[in-house]
Amino acid sequence: MVGNPVEISAARILEPVLEDMEAVEALIRQEIDRADPSLVPLLTDASLIRGKGLRPGLVLLMARATGDFIPDHIVLAAAVELIHNATLVHDDILDEATSRRNRMTLNLKYNNETAVLVGDYIFARAFVLANSLENKEAVARLSQMTSVVCRGEIAQVLRRYDADLDEATYMKVIADKTASLYETASELGALLAGADAKTVKACAAFGRCLGVAFQIVDDCLDLTGQESVMGKTLATDLDKGKLTLPLIRYLQESTPEVRSQVLEIIASDTPRPEKRTRILDLFQENGALDYAYGRARGEIEQAMALLKGLRPSPAREALEMLAGFVVSRRH
Repeated sequence: MVGNPVEISAARILEPVLEDMEAVEALIRQEIDRADPSLVPLLTDASLIRGKGLRPGLVLLMARATGDFIPDHIVLAAAVELIHNATLVHDDILDEATSRRNRMTLNLKYNNETAVLVGDYIFARAFVLANSLENKEAVARLSQMTSVVCRGEIAQVLRRYDADLDEATYMKVIADKTASLYETASELGALLAGADAKTVKACAAFGRCLGVAFQIVDDCLDLTGQESVMGKTLATDLDKGKLTLPLIRYLQESTPEVRSQVLEIIASDTPRPEKRTRILDLFQENGALDYAYGRARGEIEQAMALLKGLRPSPAREALEMLAGFVVSRRH
């Protein structure tokens, strides 16, 4: 069930776990409220519960789709969402972004030093929560996953403005920095539900495919989306010299002259919006965006196939809907 952009929304996808999501949000609110009073405004500004909720929702849906739902699923989902939010705070610093979830970023409202420390604090609180899980394998997997996310972010920064970056390396980077969180959320949701090893492995693979597709589409939207719809600063990849799949494909298919022209635009001091417009004008002559979306759809096809082994249920239907949402979304 892929559906279309009009029909699918994050809220509709999460309907089968609506009460569970409310419990996750309540737990995150507790984390904010129990912080030192001086931190509460900062954590509130970090918008910890204003996102789509796809990653904690994935934990909950996998739990409902594969076995027995237990209270620790709420804790796990909250920890996953806090880890995700911590990475967003740090990403905004790296990208010099000014808006996130239709609000001013912490780095703009305060400063980089404050934002770094708030991101670190959120990471730390995520693992305080995670450490309360009865299943210590899950705690270990979360820790391992976070190091993989950081590895991917570091690899991307080290390859900025690198005209030799190829598609395989790009796919490895996004598998680490983005897909590993989806993979772990799916895997641990099934693991804590008591699913068998084969099912847990399939769920992890589903999350990985989903995360790779999500990042490819996100990279396309960074070029083609509208900030008023996306709710965040766009064209940050271009501005920071991060070559994403559409650009990599475009450069591979271009003549040496056009390739040099594109690289000059990316490396220039041209304002971000103008830089994006100039790149998009060049893209009209090439199928790079279509190619990238095709790769994302291929990942989603694999993800959908991995769900066939799960019993029919509202949660499985929601997971199928989620897969469709990832490639059809506009924000």
